[in-house]
Amino acid sequence: MTGTRYMRRLGLAICLLLAISDTQAQDQNGRPVFRGGVDVLSIDVQVVNSGGHPITGLGADAFSVTIAGTSRRVVSAELVSVHAPAKAPPVMIPPSAN
Repeated sequence: MTGTRYMRRLGLAICLLLAISDTQAQDQNGRPVFRGGVDVLSIDVQVVNSGGHPITGLGADAFSVTIAGTSRRVVSAELVSVHAPAKAPPVMIPPSAN
């Protein structure tokens, strides 16, 4: 009898755990809740012509991204221009008058 009583309590505990976990997947009105997510990636690319000069004016529609065989939507594309600071002209030092 002790073994049967133990099995009944164990079965009741499992049923209660399943009922509790089932209610956690619903909102207050009893509607199911679905979890979702969004992955946002920032990808740096360089687009240059055959002369090595940047190609400007490209929008999101000019790019395609595929990750693990799945095509991903490109939301935006913008040109970020980085210029090296201008070099200062060389300073001419007059020869010493010794």
